[in-house]
Amino acid sequence: MEAKQISKLIESELAERDSFDWPMGWSEQIEDLIIEPFEGNFFVPETMEYEDFWVVADLEPEKEENGFLLIYDVDTDLFGLARKAELFNEGSGELVGLYGTIGIALENMPE
Repeated sequence: MEAKQISKLIESELAERDSFDWPMGWSEQIEDLIIEPFEGNFFVPETMEYEDFWVVADLEPEKEENGFLLIYDVDTDLFGLARKAELFNEGSGELVGLYGTIGIALENMPE
């Protein structure tokens, strides 16, 4: 899958957001946080390995490290969350979890 296809998938999810309950405040601000999708390599604690996911939104752009990213996994067709990290070693962060839709992923964002 390439960035253009993922962008269309995101547009489709955003178009349907009014028909689902999204976490407070996210429905209005998510469009400002969506970025051009790119592949990132993230540490997965369960497997102790790095895996590739598509980064689709920077949920905390003011934080260079430890902020949250909205990611997409092509293999499972799930959106999820990852923590940003310095771009060193192999990865660009650590997987927090894969949840389903964008709205469900946002519901699982730690405070």
